[in-house]
Amino acid sequence: TLFRSSPRPQSPVLAMAEGGCEPAAGSTPPPEAQKAQLRELLQTPLRKGEEWYLIDNRWFKQWKKYVGYDSWDMYKMGEPSLHPGPIDNSGIFSDPETQSLKEHLIDELDYMLVPFEAWKKLISWYGCVEGQQPIIRKVIEHGLFVKQCKVEVYLIELKLCENSDLDNPRTHLFSKADAVETIEKEMRSLFNIPNEKETRLWNKYMSNTFELLSKPDSTVQDAGLYQGQVLVIEQKNDDGTWPRQTNQTKSSTVTNRNCVTSPKSTIYFSSSPSTFTNGDSNNSCGLNSCSTGQGTYGSSNNNNYNYRESHFQSQPGVCGLSNLGNTCFMNSALQCLSNTQPLTQYFLNDKYEAEINRQNPLGMKGEIAEAYAELIKQMWPGRSESTR
Repeated sequence: TLFRSSPRPQSPVLAMAEGGCEPAAGSTPPPEAQKAQLRELLQTPLRKGEEWYLIDNRWFKQWKKYVGYDSWDMYKMGEPSLHPGPIDNSGIFSDPETQSLKEHLIDELDYMLVPFEAWKKLISWYGCVEGQQPIIRKVIEHGLFVKQCKVEVYLIELKLCENSDLDNPRTHLFSKADAVETIEKEMRSLFNIPNEKETRLWNKYMSNTFELLSKPDSTVQDAGLYQGQVLVIEQKNDDGTWPRQTNQTKSSTVTNRNCVTSPKSTIYFSSSPSTFTNGDSNNSCGLNSCSTGQGTYGSSNNNNYNYRESHFQSQPGVCGLSNLGNTCFMNSALQCLSNTQPLTQYFLNDKYEAEINRQNPLGMKGEIAEAYAELIKQMWPGRSESTR
């Protein structure tokens, strides 16, 4: 869970293409030769990790007319009036100063993607408008079961802040293929954290919900980070403790789902399976009961369900599930299961307990069944508008 600093890599988003944006000295090939060279390069297949370049399609179409790329333009090939001039991407910028892209741009309609070798040739022949940075994007894999390569045109904007100053996050763009360690390095540089300081990162989902990012080699995509996600960097105290000290509570039962909660408490999710705490030893809850210092409630033989105390009244089962990141699809599936009446009654009446096989070495010792039963008993009293 600890991160140490190392040399900061140059950001590919801001890096200039080899040779810059000025046309190279020397003769430019005739239009026919340009067309032949680019036609071959544009057939380059996408490979994970490679960098491709965006070009405003208006400029690219003008270049195609100039070199007679399509058969219907060949009769005007090389006419001076069709010369495209320096590469100009201003048409796809939403803000000329920051050079951020417009939203909802479409490949081959608004922009063209070209590999590095093609970009290098175009820059050497035409240069680009003064002050414009090349728009460089990585090729990433996407797909859960069948992996396919695509160019990641739109980067993910993350909000970065220090643990000591949560109210002033700074935005930064990252690729889905960037590692958590890359984010940590960027945050170290951004907040001037000394090299010798140990740090760790947290997801901040809501005002009181944090998740420890314990795998520095995970990618942004693997870690489930999404647009606008707030990340918090925490520095270790001089006495060896952490400002956000997590208490890894051990459970004597088959589950490891002990928690501590209060109306104004903060919930921390650790990297160990299903353990979370706020360090408040006065309030605690497990699968079957919760104590808040104001009485106990939970699931027992008299079917008092474990729920969040609330004055909300609704039809039993009409209960939303909070999105804890990328859990929307899982939440949809859970809502479908919850509204399967025979299955829900099976768990509400605790009939599942007699059928749990705790001896199966390949099983989960009943953890999943008990966790699902706890969720159902939170959703069906009709007293909660939502739960997580």
